[in-house]
Amino acid sequence: MATVEKIPSLRVLFALLTLNTAVFVGYWILRLLWISQDQFDFFDETKRKDYIDPVGVSHIGHDRSIQVLHTNFLPRPRHEDLFTEFDDVVLSGLYEEDEYIHDLRLDKHQAVDINGIANGSFSTAAVKPMSHYYVNDILYVSITLHNGYFKRILRGGDEVRIWIKEPDRGACANGYVIDHHNGSYTGMVRLLWRGRVHVVVGIASSREAIRLLYTIHREGYLVRQMFAIFQRRHTYEMTLCAYTPHLPGYDAVCNLTNMNHGLPWYCGHPEFLTCAEWTRTGASQPPWPLYTDDRKVFDLNNVHQNLRSPIQVKVIEDSRQNGKRLISCNELPPSATWNQATPVGYFLNWRWHSTTCTNTLTNTVESWNKCLSNRRLWLHGDSTLRQWFTYLKKRLTLRLTSEIWHYDQWPYPSTLYSRQYNYAVFWSTHELPFTNTEEFVLRHAHKAAHVYIDELPAANRDIVILHLYLHFTAYPPTLLQTHIRRIAQSVKALLARAPAAKVFVKGPHAFKDNKNNRGVIDDYWGTIYTQIYKKEFKDVQDRVYFLDFWDMTVAAENDDVHPNVTVYDAMIHNLLGYICH
Repeated sequence: MATVEKIPSLRVLFALLTLNTAVFVGYWILRLLWISQDQFDFFDETKRKDYIDPVGVSHIGHDRSIQVLHTNFLPRPRHEDLFTEFDDVVLSGLYEEDEYIHDLRLDKHQAVDINGIANGSFSTAAVKPMSHYYVNDILYVSITLHNGYFKRILRGGDEVRIWIKEPDRGACANGYVIDHHNGSYTGMVRLLWRGRVHVVVGIASSREAIRLLYTIHREGYLVRQMFAIFQRRHTYEMTLCAYTPHLPGYDAVCNLTNMNHGLPWYCGHPEFLTCAEWTRTGASQPPWPLYTDDRKVFDLNNVHQNLRSPIQVKVIEDSRQNGKRLISCNELPPSATWNQATPVGYFLNWRWHSTTCTNTLTNTVESWNKCLSNRRLWLHGDSTLRQWFTYLKKRLTLRLTSEIWHYDQWPYPSTLYSRQYNYAVFWSTHELPFTNTEEFVLRHAHKAAHVYIDELPAANRDIVILHLYLHFTAYPPTLLQTHIRRIAQSVKALLARAPAAKVFVKGPHAFKDNKNNRGVIDDYWGTIYTQIYKKEFKDVQDRVYFLDFWDMTVAAENDDVHPNVTVYDAMIHNLLGYICH
């Protein structure tokens, strides 16, 4: 006899469905609570192992040492508050009389005529016909700019560059260009090796693009947004920050200059919390502040345009010349590194050769290790020095002794160590403004370079590398000057108490493609910043080295803001050549 199974009633089925649903929902509620708590523990700075309790910061009351400013009563920045004497030289050639005060293009709300700017396809370059040139000859190139209408440009101000190369031999060198302020330029380049040399002329930035860069700073536009997180236990607030108290949308701002180690920094006042409860910083890219059409002057087809005029010259050895023996780079006085004429060096077989001295240090792992033995190498700067740090770790097989990096753009101070050769390498970001878009970073990560220098003991033999560049280009040049001036004071004091220490200033580098940051991060500022560095370190140039990598990166046609391994290997080898032989 067949067994008949009893079918559950609808009431039982509904009860079972309800129980399963309750279990499922309960599981996910508990899991989400666990995930949220885990994420909060990471975000809550008091629960991170790298937390440092802020000295003098109360999480209950307001710290009276922090000034609250009311922006309605603050004067607007003056021209001299924004631009240096070096900018004034440029501006005098960018504007006609009174045009700088009343920018007619902005007053009439007219966008830049893209076809009216210098065009590399229509511009020309030519040399005097010669059967051959000799090594060390100076090649003169006549350059004439035309716009997109194929009309001759009759004013100056465009940034024109010239360099030579022979790709098959891994050879290249930078040149120099003179602006005649009538649309014509003269390029000069020294021929440094024999062979079939290609001459390249490029329009790095149009006059109109450079004017826009200055307009952004003059009008106070924020092309890079930085934020502060204020925290009291489980309560958070976020406000806008900048080097200036003139923050759009805020009537009251926190003067956080003291918390930024004496360097200007301001954030909007939080609604419920106090200025003293600033714990983290973050950043984002805001919309373009001017006309959308204006940004086209920074498009890749309008910047770093190479002229199409093909120029190739034959270079042969000159038997009449006697090769001059150069001094070893480790014997070169530091002052000589600040006044080198272009080209400061050249690549041949992708090995960098200085035109001032001979690098006698072999480019091997053993040589680098011995050079750094029993010393400490301090790298204070941006992600290009972080490149050096990670490259040294990989090439020299160094051990990371600080916190493990959770991602490649790690912003926290880090240390490498070699037990065999007894040396350490330290990297840290420079002070704010420093843009980190991966996460909101503990503000203590951005300790000022001058504070690190002030903490170095007397009679040390440390090697200090300083580099401030890309994170400042979104702000007026006087901000960088303020930071460099403060660093120079600390460097002077360091060398007085530790004469055996070696200090190097890494200068700006050239690059072409800045991806989504066009008009924000631009290598135009590199030449301005170099002049600022030279002025502010004038009193200590006899004891501080300047690492001039502008010629190297122009000649190598460096694309990215982060140079490739061939270039930064040459940079580090160049540095070590000044120290060891």
